Amino acid sequence: MVGDGETAAAPGEERARILHVIESLGRGGAEQALVSLVAAQVERGHEVGVVALSRPYDLAGPLERAGARVWPTGLRRGDLVRGTLAVRSAGRRLGADVVHAHLALAIVASELASITAKWDVVVTFHIAGYELFPAATKPQRARKAFEALLTRHLATRAVAVSTPVARHYEQHFRLPDGSVEVIPNPFPTDELDPARWPRNRELLHSFNLPDVFFILMPARFVAEKGHEVLLNAISILVADGRPVAALLAGDGPTRSGIDTAIQERGLTDVVKVTRALPRDEVLALMTAADVVVLPSRLEGLPLTVGEALLLARPVVATAVGGVPELIEDGVSGLLVPPGDPERLAAALAHVADDPVEAAARGTAARTRLATTLAADTIAARLDRIYGLPRRRQ
Repeated sequence: MVGDGETAAAPGEERARILHVIESLGRGGAEQALVSLVAAQVERGHEVGVVALSRPYDLAGPLERAGARVWPTGLRRGDLVRGTLAVRSAGRRLGADVVHAHLALAIVASELASITAKWDVVVTFHIAGYELFPAATKPQRARKAFEALLTRHLATRAVAVSTPVARHYEQHFRLPDGSVEVIPNPFPTDELDPARWPRNRELLHSFNLPDVFFILMPARFVAEKGHEVLLNAISILVADGRPVAALLAGDGPTRSGIDTAIQERGLTDVVKVTRALPRDEVLALMTAADVVVLPSRLEGLPLTVGEALLLARPVVATAVGGVPELIEDGVSGLLVPPGDPERLAAALAHVADDPVEAAARGTAARTRLATTLAADTIAARLDRIYGLPRRRQ
């Protein structure tokens, strides 16, 4: 059980059968991190399967090309009973040694499936904010208490992608202090070698943007990402007479509100919005950008920030969640408080005024993170996690 302190021998180079369970295979950070992890685990000789409990299945192809067996269940979102049965069926078909669950419903389904199985369950917590889940009614409070109970008694190990996320779930699930181990999301660091991504400023013209100081924010359109904070910061820069251009790339429920906010602020010639782009296009835009920005109110270990840093790009982000574990303020990027457009505008102006120093911070970030975030490094750390707990009898 989580925090019982008992260990078994590490698996070394043994071949393991690992079943990952995740809520869907959309293009979110946890899902894209899973593709990198699975590729590294297959490369290490493990047999890997993935169960996706509901649509979309955008990343099923990349996972299969990485060598995984993928089971897209086609279930209605939130169908816990059928989800549990799907995990149990896939685990038996794979002959799983360990089931590794990511995100809330996948964690619950995997823990319930383990009751009648012989495998261990490792859970990864990807984001804080558990207190934001509804708990206004007795059924909602009971469900949250049930989720915590399951993890305390059925998860053999718990992992979080950053220290704040680990401490958050230790508190909310009443897990022993220090029992949730911090292992960051994996990144394909070789693919993110800056030498593989030549800078192409012509990309700005395809979005009708002038070739001036270029701000890129690739993030889902949800309130916690802080798009309006960035718009307010850009308004400050424009009012100061600074020539800037910005591209917001993503999908999500707040998109229409952001379109309206751009018009209300008179920024239609400065800020453009586009749909969520294929990953290669996002990476190419990162190399073209003068700065990559993420002004979130809530994060775990954001994919956008990690990719931009590994590409040695200047980054300005808010000091939330695991972001300060990626960015050493003033050394490998710039950190600002959440919800503070004035501080964000000042940081962006600092990057614009000294591009040489900003480039040096990007290089420092790549040097600092290239090994620690490498997918094979993370896969090796998880090999140890998978081998730590004793098998339940």
